[in-house]
Amino acid sequence: MNTKQRWVLGIGMILLVLMLIVPPWKATREGGFFGKDRTVKIGYQLIFDPPSQPDAAMDGTLLFVQIFALAIVSGALFILLKDRQKA
Repeated sequence: MNTKQRWVLGIGMILLVLMLIVPPWKATREGGFFGKDRTVKIGYQLIFDPPSQPDAAMDGTLLFVQIFALAIVSGALFILLKDRQKA
């Protein structure tokens, strides 16, 4: 593992921790189409200080997508930045 790869891993880990500390939140609102409730995104908030709305919940699906995208980008950069062996 070279220095560039270490940087990619380090920045990826920092971003992962930030994503987990400040996750996305959602809430349910009445009055959607045909009388069904609708889900709205209410932004990002510290996990230790969740939104004050009574129906607020962490948006686990969006958090999973963010973590998955981070893993794909970090993995691709890790592979692309490996040292080239001279033949």
